[in-house]
Amino acid sequence: ITGAFWRTLGALILMLIIYTVINVAVGVPFAIPEWVSPSIDPVTLSVNETRFVINQAISTVGSVIVNTISLPFIAAGISLIYIDRRMRTEGLDITLVRQSQGL
Repeated sequence: ITGAFWRTLGALILMLIIYTVINVAVGVPFAIPEWVSPSIDPVTLSVNETRFVINQAISTVGSVIVNTISLPFIAAGISLIYIDRRMRTEGLDITLVRQSQGL
């Protein structure tokens, strides 16, 4: 295990936490219709097909929106971690600093 293991693991865990917060914050409003008007009657256990279809449609739209927001965040984070590790391993960070200072 190199010195970068803990930094990389920490960044991945932080991304996971942010991803979860985004999913919950954006996804909960789309789950409210099922909580307010459930598809299954708790007394008779019968399914109301119309409510079921509407609740599933709302849930599916919410899932698409959540994934559209959160999956690019994860992809960008993993790409940044990869670029950071590669630059540090190959010494490109030092080369870029030298070039920016005009040395």
